[in-house]
Amino acid sequence: MIEIEKSSPQGNAYYIMGLVEVTMKNMGKDQDEIDEAMEAMKSGDYDDLCRTAEDVTQGYVIVY
Repeated sequence: MIEIEKSSPQGNAYYIMGLVEVTMKNMGKDQDEIDEAMEAMKSGDYDDLCRTAEDVTQGYVIVY
């Protein structure tokens, strides 16, 4: 599990999205699923991005 504090340097959206992409690849997700997750994270606000990150990585990436 990777925990990221929102107020830390790693708490920025680009870092989280990159981490989610790598994590999903390591989980064996196909590129279509990864692209869909990236679009979902871009479509909402920061809190939506954080929730989506946790959902698509099945709780492996936690943003608090």
